[in-house]
Amino acid sequence: GLGDVYKRQVTSKDRIHALRFVLQEPGRAKAKEVYIDTLKLLSLTPTVTPTPTPMPVKAICGKRVLAYYPYWTRYRSGNIPFKKLTHLCHAFIWPKNDGTIEVPPGMTEPELQEAAHAEGVRVLISVGGYNDTATANFRIISASASLRKKFAENLEKYVRDNKYDGVDFDWEFPQSEADTKNQNLLFKAVRDKFDDSPHPAPSWIITMAV
Repeated sequence: GLGDVYKRQVTSKDRIHALRFVLQEPGRAKAKEVYIDTLKLLSLTPTVTPTPTPMPVKAICGKRVLAYYPYWTRYRSGNIPFKKLTHLCHAFIWPKNDGTIEVPPGMTEPELQEAAHAEGVRVLISVGGYNDTATANFRIISASASLRKKFAENLEKYVRDNKYDGVDFDWEFPQSEADTKNQNLLFKAVRDKFDDSPHPAPSWIITMAV
């Protein structure tokens, strides 16, 4: 039964992002998979209220096929073979040293998200890239708690306003132990902002080019 699936005691420090159950009736060979992607901890002895989210099977399966789509190419979104993808990174917007975001001319392409979502493909906005200014600004933002917070707020708004499904970070490259530590703090600030924001932000994903 479902009650036997998760036996570890849940505490107030736990954050459950997703559960997947496989149900099988006695005597039947085929199992039925149920996916629940939003669970909220309500108390120390929680009553978990699932919010089922319709999601194409290929977006939650084990195999993931990701491609980058740079805004400056002549190759337009209408030519993308979405049926062969599960995720697409739309590249790039840039961090500014005051925690705001710079969006280059020609970046916005609403039909990209519409076409991708129609095929069950998640679209992430890529931030950074091989750009000396972006690299320097990542270093400045990540080293400051106030700038990390401001950047996370601006990023959440941009993702929401433009109907993306998450963020792909491309910091080229952290150079020191301090950079690595601050980079992780930056990612945590963005993750926390997403998790604390209204639906669908908690379901947004964060990736990194490494």
